[in-house]
Amino acid sequence: MENYTLYSHDVDLDDTILLALKKHFPKSTPSFREVEGSRQWVVSVKGGGFFSKPRTLTIKYRQRQTPSYRLNNDDCPVSIQLRGLYNFTEALPMPQNDVKRLLLKKIETVNSETVFIADPMLTAEMQAALSELAQSLGALIFAPPQLTLSRSSDLHFMDSSFRLLMDLGGNTGDGKVEIKIASKYYDDLTPPTWLQQDRKARTEAFLRLKGIPINPHLPMTEDSSTSLLRDKQTIIERVYCLTILAARGEGVPLERLDTFIRDYAIEGFTEEEKKLYAKVELSDKDKAIMTWRYESLNVLQWALGFVDTLTYPSEICDVPALVGNVIDQPRADLEQKAVVRDEEEILDELDKIYRMHWACVEARLQQQEPAGDLNPSIVYERHYALNWLTTYLDQEWDDVSTDT
Repeated sequence: MENYTLYSHDVDLDDTILLALKKHFPKSTPSFREVEGSRQWVVSVKGGGFFSKPRTLTIKYRQRQTPSYRLNNDDCPVSIQLRGLYNFTEALPMPQNDVKRLLLKKIETVNSETVFIADPMLTAEMQAALSELAQSLGALIFAPPQLTLSRSSDLHFMDSSFRLLMDLGGNTGDGKVEIKIASKYYDDLTPPTWLQQDRKARTEAFLRLKGIPINPHLPMTEDSSTSLLRDKQTIIERVYCLTILAARGEGVPLERLDTFIRDYAIEGFTEEEKKLYAKVELSDKDKAIMTWRYESLNVLQWALGFVDTLTYPSEICDVPALVGNVIDQPRADLEQKAVVRDEEEILDELDKIYRMHWACVEARLQQQEPAGDLNPSIVYERHYALNWLTTYLDQEWDDVSTDT
C-alpha cells in the first residue's frame, strides 16, 4: 500500500478531486461516503490479467473548520493535527535552516489535508492523478520511504513536484517551499482604512507605469493604527549586526571584525548569525546569504535617515556608502544622528515591495523573468527587512516570513 498526504492552503476541494478522478479514471465511477469528518472517494481499477485483483485508490479529504493563514487555537481535528505536525517538525534535531523555517511557515498556513492511498501500489493513472492534484494545490507532501515516489529512506516532506524538501534525518534536497495564501482566508476582516486603500491605489498605479503585473486580490498591508515599528535602538543594533555579517561574507578577516564588534559593543547577533559568523570556511551559499544582507541593511539605514531614498529595486545598493555610514563614525554619533522615519512612509514602501514581490514569485512560478527589470534578490531582501521593521506577525529576525 502507498500512502501520500497532501497539505494545502486551499479548501472546498470536492470538485477538484472529482474532476481529477473523472479525468484519469473515465471508466470508473467513484463511490463516496463521509467517515468521522473525512470525505472519502474510492475508485477500483481492474488488474492487468483475468485472475489479478483490482487495484484501489482511496482519497480522504478534510479541512479546517475556520480557514486561516496561521495556526490558531480552535479545536477542529485538522487544526489539532496540524499543530501536532508543526510541533513535531519544530522539535526535529536539525539546524533551524532556511528550509526548516519555510517548512514550518507552510505548515502554519495549511488549511486542508488530502490523503492519497493506493492499494497495493500506484498505477500509471493513479500517479498521474496524484501529480495533478499536488501541482494544482501547491501541496506540501508528507510520505514514508520505499514508495514509488519517495525521495528518502526516512519519513520526509516533498514539494508539489515530488522533490525532497527535508527528511527526519535532517537531509534536504532541491525542493522549493511554496507559500501562496488567498486573501479571503485572512483572519483580520476589518474594513480597510482610507489610508490603506489610498496606499494600495498609489502602489498599483506605480506598478502599471513600470509594466509590473498586479494582483488586485492581494490584501491590504497594515494600517499605522495596527502596525508597530521596531524602536530606534533595536534597528541600530540590527544595522551593526548586518554590516558585520555582510563584511564577513565579503571576506573581511575575522580579527578585524572581532575588534570592531568589541569596540562598538555589538551584541545583537541571532543564533543563526552566530553559527554563520563562526564558520571556519564559508560556502558559496553562505557568502551569498551574507552579502545580500547589504540590501536589508540599505532598508534599515534608510529607515534611520542615513539613506535618502530607496531606489527602484533593479540595481544593487551603494555598498561603500552603507559601510561608511557605520564604520566612519563612533557609535554614539550614529545613535545621536539616527531619526526613525515617519511610519506612513515606511508602510508605503512595504506595500510597494510586497506587491513587487508577488510579481517576482509569480514570474518564477511561470518560469519567466520578472517584469519591470526587477531584481528578485533585492526585492526579497527589502521585503524581509520591511516586514521585520514593522514587526510582521511578531517574528524575530531569523524567522521573518515574506508571504505573497
